[in-house]
Amino acid sequence: MLIRISLLFILIQTLSFAASASDPNCTTTYTGEGTFYGYGGGGNCSLPFEGAPAITGAMNEVQYNGSQICGACVEVKGRKGSLVIRIEDRCPECKHGDIDLSEDAFPYIDDKEHGRVPIEWKLVPCPVKGPVKFEFKKGSSEYWTAVQIRNHAYPIAKFEYKANGKWVEVERTMFNYFVVQDGMGPAPYDFRVTDILGNELVEINVPFIEDAEIEATQTFSGNSITHTPQCPELRKTPEIYPLPLEGRIMVCGDLLAEHIISIKAYNLQGILVNHTTAITSNCTYLTLPYHTQILIIQVQTDKDSYTQKILYSK
Repeated sequence: MLIRISLLFILIQTLSFAASASDPNCTTTYTGEGTFYGYGGGGNCSLPFEGAPAITGAMNEVQYNGSQICGACVEVKGRKGSLVIRIEDRCPECKHGDIDLSEDAFPYIDDKEHGRVPIEWKLVPCPVKGPVKFEFKKGSSEYWTAVQIRNHAYPIAKFEYKANGKWVEVERTMFNYFVVQDGMGPAPYDFRVTDILGNELVEINVPFIEDAEIEATQTFSGNSITHTPQCPELRKTPEIYPLPLEGRIMVCGDLLAEHIISIKAYNLQGILVNHTTAITSNCTYLTLPYHTQILIIQVQTDKDSYTQKILYSK
């Protein structure tokens, strides 16, 4: 197990392997080593902790890329399986390609007893729901303003605000806030957000509310957005993740494209083990009694029916 101390304020060291603006990108599969640590929130990305189990990871120093990777999702594959995690922290001592996974996430790619294992991973869109959100850091004012961008499918490359009729790019910090040291002046504000694909979102008349999330009125798929499809689209068919350590499976889909109506689990004798029709989010859990078995999972959507055989084993 890799033990780390997360620091919000660090000295930037000279690196022999420098990240480019497109590292990581959506077309490359990266290789490295996977480790794990006990994560309970408070990572360098300054994102709100969503509670246990924490299916998250800390990106290596180079590909952390000045916090650009914060809030992004990556699919990590190991010898045991694969899992989609959200990047919420930084691993200063990890090499290019390495990811330090949360202790809750690691068992889905390999056994914890191995500690350090080979992995491959790629950037994938996060299954977000609803519009982008802005959060003014506690202590912000018109004289010192720090803004964080949340609820985005792809990493954010640039954030700007309008001053005197011109767009002004804001410097990003290592703790994942865009900070104007002498402040943005009095609210309301006009913001422009650009992700790594070049997609733009322009939000006007954003109010100032300290230490609170403010929803934009549109998403990156809105009318004012330029869409450049370079990354794979959000999943159009449900994907099934066995989580026997938690006594359940997780089924994920894209509610905007295909609504899941029901999830059923059968054993090989055709007996219904459990089912649910309470589908309210992109990812839904189905509780299952634990013992090693092969299950048939049937997912019914408003467009089709999907069946998958899984090994449900600790």
